[in-house]
Amino acid sequence: MSFLNEMLPETAEAYGQMRNSIFKDSFLDIKTKELIAIASSVLMRCQFCVDAHAQRAIAAGATKEEIAGNHFSCNVCCCWVADRVD
Repeated sequence: MSFLNEMLPETAEAYGQMRNSIFKDSFLDIKTKELIAIASSVLMRCQFCVDAHAQRAIAAGATKEEIAGNHFSCNVCCCWVADRVD
């Protein structure tokens, strides 16, 4: 997010540190965390975020099938919820 680095360098640094503390191996492996981040990005409709987390998920060992299944499941869930909200 180069725009953040240029406009708010201290905020960009803090965000990077927060991200690094979250996306490390712990109770959930990095691949699982990135797949969750893809689903969250889809819900936020952030294409940049989807692309970034998909690349990171692949680097962490996710297959394209896992990413596609995750993306599809998220969209089905969104449709199900939207159908019930009146």
